[in-house]
Amino acid sequence: MKKLIILSTFLMLNALLFAQNTWYVRPAFTGQTYGTEDGTSYDNAWNGLEVLNGKFQDGTIGPTDEIYICGRHVFHDTLPYNLIAIQGKIGIKSGQDSLHHLVIRGDYPGDSGIIWGHSRMDYEDWNNRGNNVWSIGLHASYTYNWYFQDIETTDPNSPIILGVANDYSDLENSPGKMYLPPPYDSLYVHLTDNGNPTHRVYSYFFGYSFDWDKYINNFAPLHFITFKNLTLYAVSGLPSQYNHHHLRWDGCKIAWERNYGISFWKGQDYNEVVNCDIGWCGNGVYGIDNSDEGGANHIVIKDNHFHDIGVLPEQQNSDEHAIGLQGGTGWIIEDNYIERCGSGPLLYAFTNQRLTNMVIRYNFIKDCDPDGSATGYGIATQCNNNSFSDKSGIEIYNNIVVNCKVGIRLQFEDVQDCYNNTIYGCESSFASGRNYAGKGAKVNFKNNISANAGLYHIHWFSGADTISLRSDYNLFDIDGPKFYWVYVPDYINERNFAQWQALQWDSCTFDPHSVLDIPLFENSSGTFSEPSDFKLTAASPAINAGIDVGLATDFAGNPIVGMPDIGAYEFQDPLAIEYLTPLRAIPLENNVMLNWTSANEQNNDYFMVQRSMDGHIWKDIGKVKGKGNTLSSHFYKMVDLKPGIGTLYYRLKQYDYDGTFSYSNIASVYFEETDFNIYPNPTSGRIELVVHENVNTSIQVLDTQGKVVFQQLLNGNHTTLDLSNLPDGTYLIGLKDGDKMVVRKLVLQR
Repeated sequence: MKKLIILSTFLMLNALLFAQNTWYVRPAFTGQTYGTEDGTSYDNAWNGLEVLNGKFQDGTIGPTDEIYICGRHVFHDTLPYNLIAIQGKIGIKSGQDSLHHLVIRGDYPGDSGIIWGHSRMDYEDWNNRGNNVWSIGLHASYTYNWYFQDIETTDPNSPIILGVANDYSDLENSPGKMYLPPPYDSLYVHLTDNGNPTHRVYSYFFGYSFDWDKYINNFAPLHFITFKNLTLYAVSGLPSQYNHHHLRWDGCKIAWERNYGISFWKGQDYNEVVNCDIGWCGNGVYGIDNSDEGGANHIVIKDNHFHDIGVLPEQQNSDEHAIGLQGGTGWIIEDNYIERCGSGPLLYAFTNQRLTNMVIRYNFIKDCDPDGSATGYGIATQCNNNSFSDKSGIEIYNNIVVNCKVGIRLQFEDVQDCYNNTIYGCESSFASGRNYAGKGAKVNFKNNISANAGLYHIHWFSGADTISLRSDYNLFDIDGPKFYWVYVPDYINERNFAQWQALQWDSCTFDPHSVLDIPLFENSSGTFSEPSDFKLTAASPAINAGIDVGLATDFAGNPIVGMPDIGAYEFQDPLAIEYLTPLRAIPLENNVMLNWTSANEQNNDYFMVQRSMDGHIWKDIGKVKGKGNTLSSHFYKMVDLKPGIGTLYYRLKQYDYDGTFSYSNIASVYFEETDFNIYPNPTSGRIELVVHENVNTSIQVLDTQGKVVFQQLLNGNHTTLDLSNLPDGTYLIGLKDGDKMVVRKLVLQR
């Protein structure tokens, strides 16, 4: 009875601690009321976003609550000039923890939430200047030409942006324009319908924004907040003053921001932007910082649609990126669809700035720099020319880049891995041009497809002495002077494929195993404009022509089986055998147990088991008969009795009755001379494990199927294990260090 009371009390306290209330807020209109306005339902919603300030401050809104923003919220600027600093600010507080966020959402059925960062210019009367031109004084001298018309009454997805007149005469003759002459203290407008601008023109400044450092939060960093399915128009990103962290934008629409859709500064770590639509901004997501320590760390940018970044006249410059970051570590940029942006992802390091361990993968990027004002790079790494800070751990793989000035441009002096990308229709598929104090870039460029390049497949023009380009196992579709190499004694920089392969340079490889052929894409759209267009057909020369670089899946998440294909997609044979469990290699004391399970089989004659010492040269070591045609699953196994020492690779070469074949995944094990003892063996349950040197590793006990049934950390050279809870039988006990494992056989018997 006492246990039940304690459990009941615990559950009640837990429910109270993490209680979630749902609140509703609707736009503030003159004379409009919403029932009781206690915020507890849509019909009784709070009246206007300003109400949230008080509700956060008095504790009405708790750290695990959910707030529905309903309708279109636009701030009407009627306040005196000396109060502009607090106009439209929405103070918020932090959530509870990583599992219990404060959620601010905009997906109430039938009344989606939209928050505008622009404000309606109602603080003084407009002056009629004649010829359909009107003017109003400005709060201060501003040079931003970023004013909107009728955003409360027009389609919120297609607002009217007033164009910029060349002079006053141009304004008089041009409906839909604005003019901001020196000393920039008055705005002149000519609306699209020649009408009166009263209650119709909106300034870039002083609309709604989240007040990240407002007094109600005691100026502390905010954390554990999710913005869910909310539309944020010109609502600026994070300020630089505080280390806000564990914030999440999920399913939001972000647009019409003159500078950054979302910005992160140094110390603003562990934030996420996922499933969002980000467009019509000067930049999409930007990590900003020029300090030596680097910018924001551990940011996830995933499954977003970036479009039309830096394309509006007031946004055009060379610094327009779907995703840009300055310094930092641990960003993951993946599964994004990027189109019509100044550039795709760009990593930048200042002179002494750390920028490490960045992953750019599974992104589809097309049509960069549509207006000609930006770099047009699909993916790029750049830095101050005199920057030799730590830039290690850059991985760029399984991306598709289409119709950009340069598909991928890499400049860092630390090695950058560039694997299994497909680059199509770019002026140059791959480029590098850095040279400072004789130092240039270092790149591993393998398993990539370069197709339909306008100028070059590879454009290396740096001239530095200390470089490394290890280019191999790629596919290039067209021969000719498509390879540019600046280091040549005969002054012939542009070379064909044979001349390129004949080059020699220290620390460089010039595609000795690469393919010169047409990749034979599916091109299902007929325009080479969508990700699926770049799947390989069955006759593609890219199939099985790559090299194992350690990748497990392709652009679409399909497993890489056998020898990798070249490009972002692994060819999917519809007739290949379907595996329920992949090939597994389990180290025994002196041999290797191999097992796998088929889900179903069609015309499966047999499996040839193959072993390799290097992952490239394979030897047949055994043959296992298949089941022919069956819809049932079947378990297979084989033991390699003479595996050898070191890292061993295994795969299955599965043959159909007609002689066609396909490869399985590659499994690997590591063997070395065992340097630990266990006793007693056999044992009734307790054993002593002694290692010949102090280690910090993991002890694992596996059953005969390879399943881990016991695990414990070892720190030192001796420990006692109690395995009395395991049933009698034969087990493997091993020391595991990363992918390596040293094992011995153990027998439990009582």
